[in-house]
Amino acid sequence: MNFWLSRLSLKWKAGIVIFLVLGVTTGALYALASSVILRIFQNFEEREARRNLDRVAESLSQEIENLAGTNRDWAAWDDSYQFMADLNQDYIRSNLVVATFINNNLDFMGYVDLRGRLVKGAWLRGQRVEERLPEGFLPHIGRNSPLISRGLEGGISGFVLVREGLLLVSAHPILTSNSEGPARGVLVWGRFWDADERQRLSLRLQIPISLTLIGSPLSDAELKKLSLDLVERSRAVVADKRHSLKGHQLIRDLYDRPVAVVTITMQRPLSQASGEVVRSLFLAMVLVGIALMVSVLFLNRLVISPVQRLNQALGSIQAVADRQGQVLRTATDELDQLAQSINSALNALQESERQIRDRERRLQVIFSQVPGLVWTTDASLTITSLGGSVIGELNLKTAGIVGAKV
Repeated sequence: MNFWLSRLSLKWKAGIVIFLVLGVTTGALYALASSVILRIFQNFEEREARRNLDRVAESLSQEIENLAGTNRDWAAWDDSYQFMADLNQDYIRSNLVVATFINNNLDFMGYVDLRGRLVKGAWLRGQRVEERLPEGFLPHIGRNSPLISRGLEGGISGFVLVREGLLLVSAHPILTSNSEGPARGVLVWGRFWDADERQRLSLRLQIPISLTLIGSPLSDAELKKLSLDLVERSRAVVADKRHSLKGHQLIRDLYDRPVAVVTITMQRPLSQASGEVVRSLFLAMVLVGIALMVSVLFLNRLVISPVQRLNQALGSIQAVADRQGQVLRTATDELDQLAQSINSALNALQESERQIRDRERRLQVIFSQVPGLVWTTDASLTITSLGGSVIGELNLKTAGIVGAKV
């Protein structure tokens, strides 16, 4: 790897380094943005979903409390107390009418005596009142019913699941208007929490609300997986890909049994926006990368290419041992200053060689005119040169003497 890199030119090394740094930085920033920004937005959306679940739970609790409050007022009333004694028809004609059910947002009411017998039932069916209660609710008002026993003890309210649907139920002891006894029975009020009720709550809270009964087949596979967790923790928030968020709230009946799951659905504009933010960041990094690559091209043209030409010029001068050569100057920056310094050095070298050659020629003339024989040797006493006037007089051959040892 190092050998391969060492053989690359400077521009390729610079391009590879910039490309690698850019790629690693872009990948790291994209991963960081995806994990951090998306997680922050998701946490915010999940908190908002839990807050909306709290609003739904508070609204349901308020509806139960409102039902219980009105039921308590009717149960602690002299007219109701007297009705349980004589079942007078005036009470029925005055109170068990359509207007009573509509004004109190009721579906049915039942009067149960101390032995758990239903002495009078009234159920609003369309625009008329039927003298009965929903069949699925009758098992809850027997002699040993917790609803009746706890209703006699002071009152109870909550949800009850019957085959007709999910009910909001309230039961209170029938007393005098001064809340004095002894109690003569229990007044039970009920209202179905049906699609119309959920629609009204959804419009009031501005949240889409749906209901799944625990006793019914769960068509939603998500709720099937969540059912155990909901029983243990009462609520769960689940992201539905990137488009919506679902919050599930478990409903327990007045016997503390899980009976239904309320589901709210929320859009996820923040998560969708975070995706746009991450994509924009990635696009920005790509544009930065393109800008850097363009910068590398300009760097190659303005810096690396002149360096390469300088190197080639020096290589050609060295290859031919031509001190007369000159490095071409193409700019006015530091590289031009370097070329100028090299040319100055070459000029000085050329002048020095010229002076050496002149001195050698003068010495050669003087050396050849010395009377006698003059020779030079190296450290090993090998004759390196031979001169003097005697050579010509004796007609000596220098080629046989130069190179011999003294």
